[in-house]
Amino acid sequence: MPVQQETAVLFADIRDFTSYTASAGDAQAYDLAQTFAGLVRDAVEGVEGRIVKTYGDGVMAAFSVPEASVRAAVEVTRTLGQRNDQHPGEAIAAGIGIGCGAAIAHEGDVFGHTVNLAKRLADHARAGQIVVCPKTREGSHEVEGIRYLDLGELMLKGLPPQQAFEAAWREELARMTARDDGLVLILTSSKLVVELSKATQAKLAQVTEELERQAQEGGFTGFLLRRLGSRIPGWIDRAMAAGGIGLEHDVDDVDFLLEGERVVVRTSPGRRAITLDRDDFDPQEARLFLERLREVRGGASP
Repeated sequence: MPVQQETAVLFADIRDFTSYTASAGDAQAYDLAQTFAGLVRDAVEGVEGRIVKTYGDGVMAAFSVPEASVRAAVEVTRTLGQRNDQHPGEAIAAGIGIGCGAAIAHEGDVFGHTVNLAKRLADHARAGQIVVCPKTREGSHEVEGIRYLDLGELMLKGLPPQQAFEAAWREELARMTARDDGLVLILTSSKLVVELSKATQAKLAQVTEELERQAQEGGFTGFLLRRLGSRIPGWIDRAMAAGGIGLEHDVDDVDFLLEGERVVVRTSPGRRAITLDRDDFDPQEARLFLERLREVRGGASP
């Protein structure tokens, strides 16, 4: 018999999985998804939560208390970072959303508004970000090391405006957000964390789809694109890597320059720089970021 009870629901989704599948192939993508699911399972069961289901590029989990869901989300994000350091060529980027409230449990599955909310919050989350609803925040305010950043009201598909918060767990020294919210730079004592919004990921996917559509058309352009075939998504991935878009970078490898009315960020030697023009960033945020980076690096000019 269906039972309604207070439940915290977590969704964790791999970002850009479709592009990865197209470039790496089904078998390799399946292995990556299984690695991710196993990592999430360990984190969830470690705080006495349960996996409800896996679905291709994502995992859904349920918890009896919101505190446990936040602890699991932090563990997933932290462990992913450690894994990605060891496997930089196959880094897994994931966004996490957590909803809390009444939900119906039946035959191992969970249903209701809380589930829908958690999924939409996960859809909104940037890679590396944990986004939660107010009830999750209220029920987990005593989790050590967590700060909640007010994201305001989010417009989520199929739902009225929803107040949301980011569960920030890294010991941040500075944060710089592009004005369109497509890119966030986070400085810790040892890492530069680069977060891409879901909207940015979606635009990259649209580029891939458009190239694949053009490949089906006639003419010389279509001929060239057909010859490239499944390598097109790989081009997108390599362009992101060349442009410094990764998850975490050692702070000693980072160059951060204020050049007139531009910010130039290079995440490692030999990589192309991320460039933000005057209209793309807050100058005060940029100056503070530069000051903190210099402090982390012992006063050396980055």
